[in-house]
Amino acid sequence: MSAGMKSHRQKKILALISEKNIETLFADEFGPKTKKSVIFTFDDGYEDNYTNMFPLAKKYNVKVTIYMIGYKIDKPGYLTSEQI
Repeated sequence: MSAGMKSHRQKKILALISEKNIETLFADEFGPKTKKSVIFTFDDGYEDNYTNMFPLAKKYNVKVTIYMIGYKIDKPGYLTSEQI
């Protein structure tokens, strides 16, 4: 799947979550809730988590959790210390 298509699908999902007023949580906020909620997690800390997903998360006020690979920070294709 192309990055553009993936980004388009992510945008549609986040817009729907926002429209339906579904609560988004960080992973460490998991637990019993009184309303519908969802947790978005992204593995490995790829750079596109910042360039593609972060702007969408901000736009739709959605919380996301990124699980990093520590030794990949500041490596090509991964998040930098500054982005984190």
